[in-house]
Amino acid sequence: MRKIRVIIADDLEETRRSLRLMLSFSEDIEVVGEARDGGETLRLVEELKPDVLLLDINMPKVDGISISRKVVKDYPEVKIIAISFQSDEEYEVALKELGVSSYLVKPFSISKLIETVKSVVSG
Repeated sequence: MRKIRVIIADDLEETRRSLRLMLSFSEDIEVVGEARDGGETLRLVEELKPDVLLLDINMPKVDGISISRKVVKDYPEVKIIAISFQSDEEYEVALKELGVSSYLVKPFSISKLIETVKSVVSG
């Protein structure tokens, strides 16, 4: 079976490293790229065509909302999991209406992250 291909987009290197480590606990998931700003995120999505984009909403240069809009429009097959420290229900609803597949509030467990990645891909 093919692994789920994930891009991690977060401006903090420590967070990207932690997310990569968390995802490494699943043999079904492969991190294929990491981005530290919005422009790099869009370039990697176009280049690598991942199954899942794990996207921090507060990104420099191009914010996560703008990235989400573009990815949903141009790459509808890419599932977006937005991650943020903000636990605002209205914010979460707005992201879902935009086409984001799921929303995780930091901090979250390894099992929650892996379960979310697998569930957005399986539908």
